[in-house]
Amino acid sequence: PSLDSHIAEFDALLEFRLAIEGATVSRAARRRDNTDLRRMEQAHSELKMTVSLASFRRADSLFHLAIAEAAKNHLLFQAVYEARAAMFLPMDAVGPDINVETTLKGHADILAAIEARNPVAARQALARHLAVARREVRRAALRSNNSMEARKQLGAKWPIRHRVDT
Repeated sequence: PSLDSHIAEFDALLEFRLAIEGATVSRAARRRDNTDLRRMEQAHSELKMTVSLASFRRADSLFHLAIAEAAKNHLLFQAVYEARAAMFLPMDAVGPDINVETTLKGHADILAAIEARNPVAARQALARHLAVARREVRRAALRSNNSMEARKQLGAKWPIRHRVDT
Protein backbone atom coordinates (compact mmCIF):
# COMPACT_ATOMS: atom_id res chain seq x y z
CA PRO A 1 0.00 0.00 0.00
CA SER A 2 1.07 3.55 -0.70
CA LEU A 3 1.86 6.20 1.89
CA ASP A 4 -1.37 7.96 0.89
CA SER A 5 -3.41 4.84 1.60
CA HIS A 6 -1.78 4.49 5.03
CA ILE A 7 -2.57 8.14 5.79
CA ALA A 8 -6.18 7.60 4.65
CA GLU A 9 -6.42 4.55 6.91
CA PHE A 10 -4.94 6.53 9.82
CA ASP A 11 -7.50 9.32 9.23
CA ALA A 12 -10.35 6.79 9.16
CA LEU A 13 -9.11 5.26 12.41
CA LEU A 14 -8.91 8.70 14.04
CA GLU A 15 -12.51 9.39 12.99
CA PHE A 16 -13.54 6.04 14.48
CA ARG A 17 -11.58 6.78 17.64
CA LEU A 18 -13.23 10.18 17.97
CA ALA A 19 -16.67 8.57 17.79
CA ILE A 20 -15.88 5.68 20.16
CA GLU A 21 -13.53 7.45 22.55
CA GLY A 22 -15.71 10.55 22.60
CA ALA A 23 -18.47 8.40 24.08
CA THR A 24 -15.93 6.68 26.32
CA VAL A 25 -14.40 9.83 27.84
CA SER A 26 -17.79 11.37 28.52
CA ARG A 27 -18.97 8.20 30.25
CA ALA A 28 -15.69 7.98 32.17
CA ALA A 29 -16.21 11.55 33.40
CA ARG A 30 -19.58 10.51 34.82
CA ARG A 31 -18.70 7.01 36.05
CA ARG A 32 -15.08 7.14 37.18
CA ASP A 33 -13.98 6.41 40.72
CA ASN A 34 -10.74 7.20 42.54
CA THR A 35 -9.14 3.91 41.48
CA ASP A 36 -9.84 4.79 37.84
CA LEU A 37 -8.26 8.22 38.32
CA ARG A 38 -5.14 6.66 39.86
CA ARG A 39 -4.79 4.33 36.85
CA MET A 40 -5.05 7.26 34.43
CA GLU A 41 -2.57 9.33 36.47
CA GLN A 42 -0.10 6.42 36.60
CA ALA A 43 -0.25 5.94 32.82
CA HIS A 44 0.14 9.69 32.34
CA SER A 45 3.24 9.63 34.58
CA GLU A 46 4.71 6.68 32.65
CA LEU A 47 4.40 8.66 29.44
CA LYS A 48 6.84 11.23 30.84
CA MET A 49 9.51 8.49 31.03
CA THR A 50 9.22 7.16 27.48
CA VAL A 51 12.46 6.66 25.61
CA SER A 52 11.34 4.46 22.73
CA LEU A 53 8.41 3.87 20.44
CA ALA A 54 7.51 0.75 22.44
CA SER A 55 7.47 2.55 25.80
CA PHE A 56 5.48 5.43 24.29
CA ARG A 57 2.87 3.08 22.82
CA ARG A 58 2.58 1.18 26.08
CA ALA A 59 2.03 4.28 28.24
CA ASP A 60 -0.27 5.92 25.69
CA SER A 61 -2.35 2.76 25.39
CA LEU A 62 -2.50 2.31 29.17
CA PHE A 63 -3.88 5.85 29.49
CA HIS A 64 -6.60 5.40 26.88
CA LEU A 65 -7.50 1.93 28.15
CA ALA A 66 -7.72 3.23 31.73
CA ILE A 67 -10.28 5.75 30.48
CA ALA A 68 -12.14 2.95 28.72
CA GLU A 69 -12.21 0.95 31.97
CA ALA A 70 -13.55 4.00 33.82
CA ALA A 71 -16.45 4.17 31.35
CA LYS A 72 -17.58 0.83 32.81
CA ASN A 73 -18.76 -0.56 29.48
CA HIS A 74 -17.00 -3.67 28.19
CA LEU A 75 -18.04 -3.05 24.57
CA LEU A 76 -16.54 0.44 24.58
CA PHE A 77 -13.40 -0.96 26.17
CA GLN A 78 -13.11 -3.58 23.42
CA ALA A 79 -13.67 -1.00 20.68
CA VAL A 80 -11.00 1.33 22.12
CA TYR A 81 -8.57 -1.60 22.44
CA GLU A 82 -9.11 -2.75 18.86
CA ALA A 83 -8.95 0.77 17.38
CA ARG A 84 -5.64 1.44 19.14
CA ALA A 85 -4.17 -1.84 17.91
CA ALA A 86 -5.33 -1.13 14.35
CA MET A 87 -3.51 2.24 14.36
CA PHE A 88 -0.03 0.74 14.60
CA LEU A 89 0.25 -0.47 11.00
CA PRO A 90 -0.61 2.85 9.33
CA MET A 91 1.45 4.75 11.91
CA ASP A 92 4.45 2.50 11.25
CA ALA A 93 4.05 3.04 7.52
CA VAL A 94 4.00 6.81 7.96
CA GLY A 95 6.86 6.77 10.45
CA PRO A 96 5.79 9.66 12.69
CA ASP A 97 8.04 11.46 15.08
CA ILE A 98 6.56 11.24 18.54
CA ASN A 99 6.12 14.49 20.38
CA VAL A 100 5.68 13.42 23.98
CA GLU A 101 4.98 16.96 25.18
CA THR A 102 1.92 17.46 22.97
CA THR A 103 0.65 14.02 23.98
CA LEU A 104 1.16 14.86 27.65
CA LYS A 105 -0.75 18.13 27.19
CA GLY A 106 -3.64 16.34 25.49
CA HIS A 107 -3.76 13.67 28.17
CA ALA A 108 -3.57 16.26 30.98
CA ASP A 109 -6.56 18.12 29.51
CA ILE A 110 -8.57 14.90 29.18
CA LEU A 111 -7.62 13.81 32.68
CA ALA A 112 -8.56 17.18 34.20
CA ALA A 113 -12.00 17.07 32.56
CA ILE A 114 -12.60 13.50 33.75
CA GLU A 115 -11.43 14.38 37.24
CA ALA A 116 -13.84 17.37 37.24
CA ARG A 117 -16.62 15.02 36.09
CA ASN A 118 -17.20 17.21 33.03
CA PRO A 119 -18.22 14.98 30.11
CA VAL A 120 -18.47 17.84 27.59
CA ALA A 121 -14.98 19.14 28.40
CA ALA A 122 -13.63 15.57 28.30
CA ARG A 123 -15.03 15.03 24.80
CA GLN A 124 -13.67 18.41 23.64
CA ALA A 125 -10.22 17.65 25.10
CA LEU A 126 -10.18 14.30 23.30
CA ALA A 127 -11.14 15.97 20.01
CA ARG A 128 -8.25 18.45 20.39
CA HIS A 129 -5.86 15.62 21.32
CA LEU A 130 -6.77 13.60 18.22
CA ALA A 131 -6.61 16.69 15.98
CA VAL A 132 -3.05 17.33 17.18
CA ALA A 133 -2.16 13.68 16.55
CA ARG A 134 -3.54 13.94 13.02
CA ARG A 135 -1.49 17.09 12.31
CA GLU A 136 1.68 15.56 13.73
CA VAL A 137 1.32 12.37 11.69
CA ARG A 138 0.66 14.31 8.49
CA ARG A 139 3.67 16.56 9.17
CA ALA A 140 5.85 13.52 9.87
CA ALA A 141 4.67 11.83 6.70
CA LEU A 142 5.74 14.83 4.65
CA ARG A 143 9.16 14.95 6.36
CA SER A 144 9.93 11.26 6.19
CA ASN A 145 8.25 10.18 2.98
CA ASN A 146 11.17 7.99 1.93
CA SER A 147 13.33 7.98 5.03
CA MET A 148 11.40 5.47 7.17
CA GLU A 149 12.69 2.45 5.27
CA ALA A 150 16.26 3.73 5.62
CA ARG A 151 15.79 4.19 9.37
CA LYS A 152 14.48 0.63 9.70
CA GLN A 153 17.37 -0.79 7.68
CA LEU A 154 19.90 1.14 9.74
CA GLY A 155 18.26 0.12 13.00
CA ALA A 156 17.83 3.76 13.99
CA LYS A 157 15.63 4.56 16.94
CA TRP A 158 12.33 6.27 16.30
CA PRO A 159 12.57 9.95 17.09
CA ILE A 160 11.07 10.72 20.47
CA ARG A 161 10.89 14.41 21.29
CA HIS A 162 10.31 15.76 24.76
CA ARG A 163 9.69 19.35 23.71
CA VAL A 164 6.98 21.26 21.94
CA ASP A 165 7.79 22.37 18.39
CA THR A 166 7.00 25.98 17.69
